[in-house]
Amino acid sequence: MLKQLLGSILSTKTTAPLSPEYPLGQNAPIKVVTSFNAAGFNQYGGAFLESFERFWPQNFQLDIYAEEFVFESKSPRIEVFDLHAEIPKLREFKRRHAANPAASGRRPKGYDYRFDALRFANKSYVMCNASRCSTARYLLWLDGDTRSFLDIPTNFLSQILRSGDFLAYLGRIGSHTETGFLPFDLQHPCAKDFFSTLENIYENDTIFSLREWHDCEAIDACRAIFLAQGRITARNLNKLNSAHPFINSIPGLFMDHMKGPDAKEIGASNSTDYLIPPASRVSFGGRYKQLRPLVRHFKPCEILEVGTWSGWRAVQMALISLESGLDVRYKGFDVFEDFTTEFDAKEMNVKPHFSKKEVKKLLSIVADLYPKFSFELVQGDTNQTLKDETADFVFLDGGHSFETILNDFEAVKNSSVILLDDYYAGPIDTDKFGCNRVIQGLPHQVLPIADPVKGGGTTQFALVHSVPLPPGLLS
Repeated sequence: MLKQLLGSILSTKTTAPLSPEYPLGQNAPIKVVTSFNAAGFNQYGGAFLESFERFWPQNFQLDIYAEEFVFESKSPRIEVFDLHAEIPKLREFKRRHAANPAASGRRPKGYDYRFDALRFANKSYVMCNASRCSTARYLLWLDGDTRSFLDIPTNFLSQILRSGDFLAYLGRIGSHTETGFLPFDLQHPCAKDFFSTLENIYENDTIFSLREWHDCEAIDACRAIFLAQGRITARNLNKLNSAHPFINSIPGLFMDHMKGPDAKEIGASNSTDYLIPPASRVSFGGRYKQLRPLVRHFKPCEILEVGTWSGWRAVQMALISLESGLDVRYKGFDVFEDFTTEFDAKEMNVKPHFSKKEVKKLLSIVADLYPKFSFELVQGDTNQTLKDETADFVFLDGGHSFETILNDFEAVKNSSVILLDDYYAGPIDTDKFGCNRVIQGLPHQVLPIADPVKGGGTTQFALVHSVPLPPGLLS
């Protein structure tokens, strides 16, 4: 039925063989596109732009299509276009159906966004226009209600489309694709035909024959036809079969999609939408800012962490070495959900616990992005579970008691680099808590950033390593 419906608007009716493999290019130029109306830009545009400038590498260029408002970019890699002036076909589509309330989602029982073809045509037309105008290797549509929180790898899209796929998508069982994140390879031999077909769905008013009249259905229809013809391959990123796949798949490793009015109001996704530990629960600042430059300096292939907690520190560390092309093996120790109130009191733990299952899902997403990543999670008290381990880089951030830290350090002391949390100063009994006594007498370096401890005092990282750090590494 779908093939019959769209057959008349396909640019070509011949079935082409799958394209041969061709190099993807690690630092190929990438065009990111999005659109805003004035209300959306005022509500969440600032967070989108600030986080893009902060976390996206220089080979990613951003085009913003502004709908009936003026915005001047102050960044050399962000260009702003007048949406309707730049895309006359979109303007004409909206004019043609302006007198038809049904085309704007007006139904007998009230407004229904699923049939607001005029509102959601913006995304489809922007992508089609950008595909014609851009000389970039890759095109990425990214919804404007997105906020990045971790550095995007320079090889981000080449990793996602590494198998020669034309596009990747966030598919959902029993529903249409979530289209907040859509990467395409513009050098694929079928790219021009695909976007011509997508545009023709609107130009020929076929959009009103689909199950629903928004961009998700139009893009799903195009993908289905080209897949059925064997002309493209496409990668579904929703490996966890989530109803909210953006934040529970590869994009969610680096950004939050504030989908829905409630999320936009609070500036973050609802915690109940997550199958993985929410990144919003994790602080990437304070002394933890020193973790990335350290790992970038040492580039470990074997990472061992005591105190895996949410798994987000593991993600941080692993991604740095993985982007460098290294095979990375991670081994994490934690009690996870097997904690007791007595255990938390003994170890001076005040943080909530995550389950091993949640953390495993998070790390499996890293493995989905980088097949060179493997991991193992060990559950239980490290006084029983951690014995005679070595790794290129060890991060001890588990129990806070002297006895537990001593046990953990002794078990990994033959490793190349050991980073310890909980080097205390101030009114804290370092005979009972922290790593001060553990590394006393050993060559070590206390790192500069100190965070306050509840009740008084500060805590810092300490590094046990035989070679001094290069000057300025942590500044």
